[in-house]
Amino acid sequence: MFLDFQQDTQRASSDCDRAINSPIYVGVVGHYSHGKSSLLNALLFPPKSKEILPTGESIVTAMCTLVGFTNEKQGHKFYEIGRDGKEAIIPADEYQAKISGKRKGTLQDVHHYRLKLSTDELNPGVFQAMSEKKIELLDTPGLGGPYWKDEHALQSWVKEFMLLIVAVRCDAINRRTADTVNPFLKYTSRPIIPVVTFWDLWKDSEVFKGIASEEDARAKVRDNLIEYFPSMADAVEEGRTAFVSVKNYKDQVPV
Repeated sequence: MFLDFQQDTQRASSDCDRAINSPIYVGVVGHYSHGKSSLLNALLFPPKSKEILPTGESIVTAMCTLVGFTNEKQGHKFYEIGRDGKEAIIPADEYQAKISGKRKGTLQDVHHYRLKLSTDELNPGVFQAMSEKKIELLDTPGLGGPYWKDEHALQSWVKEFMLLIVAVRCDAINRRTADTVNPFLKYTSRPIIPVVTFWDLWKDSEVFKGIASEEDARAKVRDNLIEYFPSMADAVEEGRTAFVSVKNYKDQVPV
């Protein structure tokens, strides 16, 4: 009996150590081309600085990237993690070429990429604390695109998330987007932050035709989020919806 108790205690102690020392993962997800990587670049880097995560009009994120932080002044580091668990340091330009899917046939043995970003080269503020608290961000390939084919891999990632940031383009809050994103959201009961992207486009979008004020446009977005994404309803009603424009941020347009 004592040996059993001792083993149980050791297991409980190991579980506690693992929980304390393990990173806290925040997932950034959404339909492809809805601005996830652009959002992360804007959060991480000052305006006009070089972006690390590839962005563009087409599908440009071919593999998950786990973004962690360090307060050591050693520059950014890029790692390729194989399906066998082995990791290798790679140059920044090689990471950007591979993660964008531009080098065909180079990802079959890759599980994900990991970045260790030096906080002194990032936007000032929260990232020093995120380094100390081991909070890491996961940029995922766009849902509905060609790179999300492994449902089991998707489920294993989402189970690790303590928080979900869901990027939804302001002019694409509709049934098509919902049918792609909602099946993913069903795997988590964690808090969600809806982020409405491309907000600089709302005045010119047919979706908001007849709406003159930004306040009314935001109200329409909130109503549509609740209608099409039931799992986001609590977040919307509690005022956790964010409206962002990466273009305005880059151009330093005051809003």
